[in-house]
Amino acid sequence: MMTLEIAEPAATVELPGVPSDVYVAEPPARLPAELIREFSRISTARFVAHLLLEFGLIAGAIWLCEMFWHPALYILTVIWIGARQHALMILMHDAAHYRAANNRKLNDVLGLIAGTPLFISLQAYRHEHFAHHRHVNTDDDPQWVDRDGPEWVFPKSRKGLAALLIGDLFGLGSYATVRYVLVLQKRLLEHGASLWLIALQPLLTIAIITAVAVTGTWVPFALYWVVPIATWLTLILRIRSIAEHYALPHDRVLNFTRSVLPTFLEKLFIAPKSIALHLEHHQYPSVPFFQLASLHNALMDQADFREQSHITSGYSSVLRECLKFTNTRPPQA
Repeated sequence: MMTLEIAEPAATVELPGVPSDVYVAEPPARLPAELIREFSRISTARFVAHLLLEFGLIAGAIWLCEMFWHPALYILTVIWIGARQHALMILMHDAAHYRAANNRKLNDVLGLIAGTPLFISLQAYRHEHFAHHRHVNTDDDPQWVDRDGPEWVFPKSRKGLAALLIGDLFGLGSYATVRYVLVLQKRLLEHGASLWLIALQPLLTIAIITAVAVTGTWVPFALYWVVPIATWLTLILRIRSIAEHYALPHDRVLNFTRSVLPTFLEKLFIAPKSIALHLEHHQYPSVPFFQLASLHNALMDQADFREQSHITSGYSSVLRECLKFTNTRPPQA
């Protein structure tokens, strides 16, 4: 039987004053370091191409809906744009891990381009997300602590789960999205960040709102940007968050996190850019999104990972697991 070779996990970031995104407890079994270095190579050209693609797909969807207006087409456009907004968030997530460019300043500019239209501070998200990686699913994980409400308790009844997801789809969960953005800003201040970093995202948000006001585009801005954020994006962020860390045994590192093998349609509308391979990402946050599938295949060749990891086929199966699996509290480090 093959077993995983051990290699010291390398931090995505080794910069003064920047926290690591490496898990602080005993590391799980690792792949050979040279293979991870190969998977961790950054391609700025590919990142920029994906960034331009997503903005282009959004613009194209808006143009088609305006040219051939129909209520059914508008609903499909909202779903499509919400999925593309999610793709932009995933690109921002890669930039938060310094995976967009080797040059730190360029990396952050690209991350700002991806995240600013969604009103999320790259720097605030980075601090929060790195803490999540270091202390995943413990009392030192801010994401885990923030989700200490009944909506994150599993298992749920079919009625309870359906009510939660339908509420998100119709915008009832969007308050949590707004709250999350505000909490990120508050914690950036608590981290002792510079005034410039704290003020950057609010200033950019004001610039966006000002541009909308000056151009008189409130209606298209609401129809094609705010509505997708409040509905489809809110829904898929809920589904993705559940899939990543909830309704799991949490009795070993390899099932603290779930990976999902999505269908083609799920890749388009729920989990683009390999974000569904979340366990692999937690194992190696230095690997950019476009290499996660290769990382997954390499890990699945190893018996230990294959037998101990929690991998689910499709998001419909994830939701079925939410009906029967207890959200067990993980052991504290």
